[in-house]
Amino acid sequence: MHQIEMSSRWGAQLEGSCADLKKARRFLNGSIRTPASHFVLMYGDVPVLGTSRWDEYESPDAVYQSAVTELATIRAMIDLIEGCAQLEAGTIYEFQTSTNVRMWRKVNAQVFIPGPEKPAEDFAIMLAQLRHRPKIEQILNILVAEPSWPEIYRGYEALRDTFGNENGLKRIFPNEFARIERLRRTANEYRHFDVKAKTPDPMPYLEAVAYLKELVRRAISTIEPSPYTGPRELEISFSEYNAPTNGVTHLNNLVLTEANHNKIPVDQQ
Repeated sequence: MHQIEMSSRWGAQLEGSCADLKKARRFLNGSIRTPASHFVLMYGDVPVLGTSRWDEYESPDAVYQSAVTELATIRAMIDLIEGCAQLEAGTIYEFQTSTNVRMWRKVNAQVFIPGPEKPAEDFAIMLAQLRHRPKIEQILNILVAEPSWPEIYRGYEALRDTFGNENGLKRIFPNEFARIERLRRTANEYRHFDVKAKTPDPMPYLEAVAYLKELVRRAISTIEPSPYTGPRELEISFSEYNAPTNGVTHLNNLVLTEANHNKIPVDQQ
């Protein structure tokens, strides 16, 4: 039997379901025709894609980009023949010697940098204001997770309706309306057609979400403040709690006190 010796300086970890990984190994290793063919080796329990064509690369980033592109084609071919839901590149390996292996992995993560702390009273004022603006509260409910384009459009409509109509929105944001209209057009097209927007210069998704949040924040600041703006004392009473082993713990009339004792009615808290 003709034997082909396979080698690869670089390798790309294969990620996907167990069934798809087995298919990739079976199809690729069964299709080896030259030393430059793709092949799958097992590094411990990890399936790793390799090819001598990557030997010329000097950086793991170059290998990763090539692996991503080539795996997209490989996955599509397997999907046509037998079905393949997922096949992606993970950790990049550099096999320097039989015992010396270096590894790199590219990870994308969202990092949220906290801004300066705001006093709790700002939150209390905002909460009181929102009770008179159900449309703003509706937008906040939409933005609590990753909203879809139809939800972003509903958020725009709620913001518009908060101030009556588009003319009211123009009065509140006189220098922003061109950008607001860009947000509206993009969301309107995406909500009807789950394809690339046809409007010129569509607003990217992440920009649209961030901008809608910014508009809501600024809209809230235009609402007439509640008359109860000073720090206040909140009285919270707890009924007795019977601890299972240590008798009775009394938690009655627990009082949270702020600097200035201006009480507000219960319906305004």
